[in-house]
Amino acid sequence: MEIVNPELIQDIGSKISDFKILNEIGRGSYGIVYRVYSYVDGNVYVIKKMDFKYMKEKQQKEAWREAMILKKLSHPNIIK
Repeated sequence: MEIVNPELIQDIGSKISDFKILNEIGRGSYGIVYRVYSYVDGNVYVIKKMDFKYMKEKQQKEAWREAMILKKLSHPNIIK
């Protein structure tokens, strides 16, 4: 694996174009989960893609809250 500039690591996941979708892992009521490859650091991650346009307002708020909680967690497998 190539060594990546530490300044770039902070931006991993800041753009969907940083990733290549490898395959679909699963589907749920709120979205689809994909295994993805990061062009930034060469690692494989999981992305949950959610479509808000079909959700009711309460569901949108719950999904947003989930994203904000995950953003606050400090774990090597969770991209901020």
